[in-house]
Amino acid sequence: MLTSRGPEQGVVSTFRLIRNISANWIGLLTVLLVGIFLTPFILHHLGPVAFGLWVLITTVTGYYGLLDFGIRNAVLRYAARFRLGEQSEVAEIISTAFFTYAMIGGLILLLAIFGAWRLESLLRVPAAWVQPGKMLLMVVGIGTALSFPLSVFGAVLEGLQLFTWIAAVQSAGALIRAGLIVAALQRGYGLLAVGVITVAINLITSLAFLCVATVACPHMRLHWRYVRRRTLHMLGTFGVITFWIGIAQKLRFEADTLVIGAFLSVEAIAVFAIASKLVSYATDLVQNVAQVFTPVFSYLDATGDRREMRRALVLGNRYSSFIAFSMAAVLLVMGRTIIHAWVGAEYASSYAILVTLTIPTALYLAQAASTKVLYGMARHHALAWVLLAEGLANVTLSILLLRRYGILGVALGTAIPLLVTSVVFLPVHVCRLVDLRLSEYLRDAHLYPVMLSATLGACLWLVGRWVHSGSYVGVVLQLSLGTALCGLGLIAFRYVMASAGRLQPVDDAEIVQRTA
Repeated sequence: MLTSRGPEQGVVSTFRLIRNISANWIGLLTVLLVGIFLTPFILHHLGPVAFGLWVLITTVTGYYGLLDFGIRNAVLRYAARFRLGEQSEVAEIISTAFFTYAMIGGLILLLAIFGAWRLESLLRVPAAWVQPGKMLLMVVGIGTALSFPLSVFGAVLEGLQLFTWIAAVQSAGALIRAGLIVAALQRGYGLLAVGVITVAINLITSLAFLCVATVACPHMRLHWRYVRRRTLHMLGTFGVITFWIGIAQKLRFEADTLVIGAFLSVEAIAVFAIASKLVSYATDLVQNVAQVFTPVFSYLDATGDRREMRRALVLGNRYSSFIAFSMAAVLLVMGRTIIHAWVGAEYASSYAILVTLTIPTALYLAQAASTKVLYGMARHHALAWVLLAEGLANVTLSILLLRRYGILGVALGTAIPLLVTSVVFLPVHVCRLVDLRLSEYLRDAHLYPVMLSATLGACLWLVGRWVHSGSYVGVVLQLSLGTALCGLGLIAFRYVMASAGRLQPVDDAEIVQRTA
């Protein structure tokens, strides 16, 4: 039987964290590799107009996710506490969330019908693509309405830290979806086929989560008689703040597509999407590491263990920094080559957008565990207001700067507010909340990752002067040689410093003692 481990085994166990992170990465890397190879395939088979329409429709329907009102995150938080002996509430929480989502699914279906009816007046879609766009919007809307209530079970699995099962199901779904899309496009099917396949696989994945959650949580009972108004109020009280954060996230990262679609053209979306997809891939890598800390912080908040929470915060942000800054170094140094090899030289203009988005995004992602602390402690009110202000500033600046700088102005409109949040608000606020000195937090969590990433970037740039290729082989060769050179340099540095008696590694126990 699938069961979550008890607290006596250590919720911040290094083995458990590594296992969960590894599982998340296996699933994520599968999804990313599929996306990396599938994106140019779809782009070249459908063309820039159809591809831009696909990005636009999926972005629009992505806003349906706001209608969960943060309940999914609330389910995740309370599912993480099932181990503390609160199993009597399991049936009420799951049933209340499921049937609430079922009603929201009906609302989503109505929105999809309205959007399809008024598509040509809402977005600048070429006349020849209006009818396919309407059909695609309906297909994706129906799929979203059906899968919405099933998303509850994915949250349950995350709360129980069953990331291995999540990764397995997601990986299988991604591979099957890719195979079906490739086969459909090769046989001459078009945009609608891509939508139908994507929706069908998403539904099957959600049903698989339901099956795993049923076995993993034997106390789970799904029936309308378990629906409680007080349970909905409890979920809503926590989730309403998450709802506003969700709106802010949409305004921060997804409003750009709508701005471009409304003020420029569908073709311009394809140029912007190339850069934003690369940044989103790096974002997913970091968020999948930080994701395993959400139930950890929730559990530690329930036990009141602030010392262990400080340790988990430093560890989580250290892991996040290693990945975020390393990915930033790769994108900044090799971005032009990657774009050339990935989608072709005609999209070289995406590099300027990539640079603009990468820097502030890396600074924010390096603190990915900080936002998980706020969720775990239910202290995310201030974050909601800041992110909402940032999202509104993004939309406003994007529209204003677009008139002068075009697509690059949209990227600047996103980058400027995000930079302010990442540098000014987040580190100061979280350190105050957990009683951690800011200077020591920056040193222990971020200093070494910054030095390592800067070294990696320098090595990649040096190797890039010798390797000039716009192919996947050139990208892999430059990345491999640059990483190897960086590794040899770090080994030599550690050897020299250790010989001089200056290398004093700091372990996690010392960090906890200093910050206690």
